[in-house]
Amino acid sequence: MNKHHILIAEDEGDIMEFLVDLLEDDYNITSVEDVPQAMEEIKKTEFDIIITDLRMPGGSGLDVLEKAKEKSSYTEVIIITGYGTLETVTKAMKLGISSYLLKPFSTHEFFSQVVRASTSRKMNQRSLQIIDVIPEEHADLRDYARILKNMQDYLLNISKTINHEEIITLILKEICDKAEVDDSYLIIKNDNKLNVFTYGVSQTISEHENKKIIDKATEIWQEQPHFEKEQFVFPTQITPENHLQSKKVSLKESKFNFMISIPIMLRGQVFGVLFFSLESFHDLSETTSQYFHLISKMSSSSLDNAFYHLKTKKLAHLDGLTGLNNHQAFQTKITQCIKSTQEEKSPLSLILFDIDNFKKINDTYGHQIGDDVLKRIGKILREDTRIVDFPARYGGEEFIIILPETNIKQGHRVSERVRELIEGQKFKDTKGTLFNVTVSLGLTSYEGPELISNKDIINQADQALYEAKRKGKNQTIIFKG
Repeated sequence: MNKHHILIAEDEGDIMEFLVDLLEDDYNITSVEDVPQAMEEIKKTEFDIIITDLRMPGGSGLDVLEKAKEKSSYTEVIIITGYGTLETVTKAMKLGISSYLLKPFSTHEFFSQVVRASTSRKMNQRSLQIIDVIPEEHADLRDYARILKNMQDYLLNISKTINHEEIITLILKEICDKAEVDDSYLIIKNDNKLNVFTYGVSQTISEHENKKIIDKATEIWQEQPHFEKEQFVFPTQITPENHLQSKKVSLKESKFNFMISIPIMLRGQVFGVLFFSLESFHDLSETTSQYFHLISKMSSSSLDNAFYHLKTKKLAHLDGLTGLNNHQAFQTKITQCIKSTQEEKSPLSLILFDIDNFKKINDTYGHQIGDDVLKRIGKILREDTRIVDFPARYGGEEFIIILPETNIKQGHRVSERVRELIEGQKFKDTKGTLFNVTVSLGLTSYEGPELISNKDIINQADQALYEAKRKGKNQTIIFKG
């Protein structure tokens, strides 16, 4: 096989000279010093490997990566840089980067990545050649060669992301494409909860259709050999975000005829189950069936990593004591909700409250009892708010609740319910003596379209809270602008 052709885009002369000297005996090299030159070379030639600095005159190495992948998804791209952020690494992954090396890197480290990229490129080229050289009469061999090529492409795609929704979309799309069906499904466990994902199903399905899908998923999960050994929380509703690829789809009813289910195994246990329906068993070839089992095996680790990444992200946004969202997560969410209200003209309410006389509770009963009070309130807010609501610990003994699509009248009902629930709780001191706590709450609402900032809407709720304290505590006061 001919030498692979490498494009090196690097504006530092000494590094360029080093890279060319290192690689020119084994590869054909084209070198450029800025992004516009790199773009011109990519237009003219499909390179096997591209090595590009991240920061260069005339643009970014990410621009070079994107252009190369537009021309051929099989081009291997190695980015080298003296700086890097999580954002650039994530974007590079999504675009299909091969390697990401931080300067200074060792000669061995760099050359090993080039060899790995070259090997990957050769595998892709040979996969295509194998299909071409197998005679037409050997249909089975040609089918298996295509499976190998499909597996290669599939692995390339799932390696580009750590997002669980993107990986699940790729899996379910692959099933729909290869089985030639309109809709496919996945039920998968995350901790002790089961989640149902759909592909090709409208977000606006009826309650009856929603129940039908969940019932089928539950039935299939209960058929798995581990079911009696583990207890799971079964879903009662498929959330809109779990209807993947739901835009511009016409399918609103799932017809479960002959069911095909494929377990996804992880560490010897069933981690999830893919399923879809056919008119009859004979609609699926043996080769395609084998392929589906192979991609389920290949996907298990990627999905496990994605859910672990999701869990880690959530933990970073949770308050360690109460289990509620923390202040940083609240600020991000309120920004999103204000923008959504401005665009969709749907009301937004905000409740800010704190525990009355909390310092006295700490001074009288001790900080451990004070922590128990905070934990109990966190539990109440987690269990007594809607899925769309966003309760958070604002700081110290202060809590805040974002209520999307909620007007001031509805918000007042929620605020009073929270106040009454907390007042009705019985707490114990270290001697077992019971005591109660109360809270004061400030409520405000925003309906757009006038502009408002995070600071403004929080100040409104804070003013109302101050008024509730001034007027005797243990009450809700609505902000009057």
